[in-house]
Order: sequence, then structure tokens, then C-alpha cells
Amino acid sequence: MIDRYSPKDPTEITVLSMDFTNITVGDTISACVVDVLRLDNQPEVTTAMVVGVCDLANKPVIKQKIGGGNNGTDYLVRFTATMSSGVITVASAAMLVKNGA
Repeated sequence: MIDRYSPKDPTEITVLSMDFTNITVGDTISACVVDVLRLDNQPEVTTAMVVGVCDLANKPVIKQKIGGGNNGTDYLVRFTATMSSGVITVASAAMLVKNGA
């Protein structure tokens, strides 16, 4: 089962976070990239929804601003973290975009 963020309105810019505490024991996050994919089996990667770059200030909790999206569409927000050891870890959660959320 996929974890879920609270729904957001298409006009909102919201800050989402992903906690890598259990994944990074003994390691540190050196970089992170966030991408957003539609969950309805469409090949579209919606890079336009990612606003700015990842906020690494509170590692191991990574924050990212997300905006836009199409009303009634479910998205998968995927955080890809690169550790100081070179290990790459992906964590994700779903988010519904709907008017009036």
C-alpha cells in the first residue's frame, strides 16, 4: 500500500516532506531529487510540479515544494536520495490534486 499526502488544490504550492531517518542510519544524505509521476499509467513525468530544489536543511527529513497538477489526478511524488556512501534510496507517496482540497 502506498502512503498518501493530503490532497492539494491545483492552485496551491505546498511543502511535502519525506523522512529518511530509518534508511540513513550511519549515513548522511548528500543530494536529493524529487519527481512527480501520474498514477493512472500515463507516461507523463510532471517536472513542472516541482518548485525549486530539495531542502536538505533538516536532514534526514527532506522537504520539497510542489505546485500545480490537474484536477482529479493522482500523482506519485518520488524522493530519490543519494547518501554520502553512494547508496541511492527512493521513497515515495501518492497525492491527489482536486479543486477545493
